[in-house]
Amino acid sequence: MKIKIRKKTPEARIVDYKTGKDKSDDPDFGYEQGMVYAIYLFIKFPKVMSVKAVFIFIEHSTKKEIFYNRGDFAEYIRKLYDKTKKIENTEIFKENVSALCLFCDYHNTAFCTSYIENEEKSNNIMKSKISLDF
Repeated sequence: MKIKIRKKTPEARIVDYKTGKDKSDDPDFGYEQGMVYAIYLFIKFPKVMSVKAVFIFIEHSTKKEIFYNRGDFAEYIRKLYDKTKKIENTEIFKENVSALCLFCDYHNTAFCTSYIENEEKSNNIMKSKISLDF
């Protein structure tokens, strides 16, 4: 990640390098993450009036840019607060069964029921991943 604060104009740019799938055309990708970056930059640098979050998908040579304005700062704070409250008050999370389940603190608790139902599938996925890595 790289942050650049322009001295001549009240702009900041943050570049976040991504690996994996190319999500540059996904309209939902990056907004919340960029918003958190913008909130931080607006607080840390009071003279910054706008933030450009740039997500670069290095394996695909593509990028996605999202712009944030200080005038919308209160809205960003409200959205972050609402999202945080939602997470704090959630008791059951949507499961995403994968080989990573074996490393999750919740994989065999009431918070994650699909792991219990798909434990054999997850173990098989993990074995195949291990055999591919070595």
